[in-house]
Amino acid sequence: MDKTAKKKTKKKANTTLTAKSLKLLRDEGYMVCKVEYWNSFAFKRKDLFGIIDVLCMGNGKTFGVQVTSESGISARVKKMLNAEWEGQPTLKTMLYLGWEIEIHGWHKVKNRWQVRRVNMREKFLEKV
Repeated sequence: MDKTAKKKTKKKANTTLTAKSLKLLRDEGYMVCKVEYWNSFAFKRKDLFGIIDVLCMGNGKTFGVQVTSESGISARVKKMLNAEWEGQPTLKTMLYLGWEIEIHGWHKVKNRWQVRRVNMREKFLEKV
């Protein structure tokens, strides 16, 4: 075998942004569950109540997370502020019931993934 031959390196599998949020939240001590699923008949992803990808419990609270890229945060904020489920305003109802809602916007800085967290209670109060 030629000594100058390059070693074969295994390519890292791409980790989804949702998987990154799941790991982050578990590391922070939360119980987490992915509640987004793929509807194979409609060929669409479905979120819990149309706005939640991950459901979390722990540290005295229950909260939902919408996961996206950092560039998609503003679209998700708009989506949440306007979302309705069975004729009811989804975000307003969840916040009224004591839920916390966050958006996780992932981006790379110097080849490392970082998350920007947006608290939707603050965004909702700005709108009112």
